[in-house]
Formats: sequence, C-alpha cells, structure tokens
Amino acid sequence: MTGHIGSGQPTSVQTGSLLLLKLAQSQPEKLKLFSENSSLLDELHIYIRKQLSSVHPNYNSSGIVGAISMLKVLGSEEKITNDRFLSTSAGPSC
Repeated sequence: MTGHIGSGQPTSVQTGSLLLLKLAQSQPEKLKLFSENSSLLDELHIYIRKQLSSVHPNYNSSGIVGAISMLKVLGSEEKITNDRFLSTSAGPSC
C-alpha cells in the first residue's frame, strides 16, 4: 500500500489513501500492530504532515482534506462527551 501512496501517480495515491482510510475506520486495532510503540493517531498525524508539506498539488490537497477530517473527528461531540466521562469517572485529580 505504501508503494501505491508513494508512487507519485495520482490514481495510485488516491486509491492507496482511500484503502488506508477504510482500513483505519473499519479495523483500527489491526493497524495498531504496525505502529510499534506509537499510536495510530501519531501515524496519521505524520502521514498528513507529509502530505501537507508536499510540493505536489495532489498530495497537498489530500493533506488538507486529511487534516480537516482529523480535526472533525478530534472535535466531534461524541469524543468530547467520552473525554468528559473519562475525566470525571477517574476521580478527582490532584
């Protein structure tokens, strides 16, 4: 899959990126095996930063979409609710 994403061919890059996205959405626990000690979020962050820093417009556009999507997920109502629940259920912090 990384061969497709890094090939420079727009169709291959798009196909590889979509495949990675679908895999991350449907089976994130299986992707975690490849991340060693880092989290999947860290891996996605690195991938998006590489796309954003690219001089190729197609990669750059893909990075913009990825960054916006990541912000959408990180700021979602459900995540905020879960974070509040976790912080209150853990007890008082000193």
